[in-house]
Amino acid sequence: MQIIRAVLEQGVELRFVGDRWIISSAPPAAGAVFASLSDVVTALAPLRPVLVTDKRSVGGDLTLLLRCDGKEFFGVCVSDLMNRSLPADMLYPVYHLAYLLGAVSYHCQRLAELYAQITALVLRDHPDPWAWRQQRRCHFRLSDGTLL
Repeated sequence: MQIIRAVLEQGVELRFVGDRWIISSAPPAAGAVFASLSDVVTALAPLRPVLVTDKRSVGGDLTLLLRCDGKEFFGVCVSDLMNRSLPADMLYPVYHLAYLLGAVSYHCQRLAELYAQITALVLRDHPDPWAWRQQRRCHFRLSDGTLL
């Protein structure tokens, strides 16, 4: 798995460029560059990763929703639900549950993508994006105390 993009809470978008991670939703003057994704997560704590994008050679990149811990992928496979034999009258409810969980995953992923896009647009179009972020209390602080 080669992760090339991550979205954290508050719409903070990170991209893997060259051999480093940059906060793509931050102005270039902020200069926030990190060696690894784990360094970013540590520096931007308590913000948690919400989405990661895996670079695939076939079929395009794959974006995955993460669980609340920011480490495991969200989702339930049918095999997770069907790990034992079920009575015939339980097959439909089990498949229905799997479908509902898939829908929840899809819509949460779309919301996180839209949040990141809106954040990037507002920060790009606002004359002083960091003042706007501070006014809205949606700024974050690096572990070294730097305010972004």
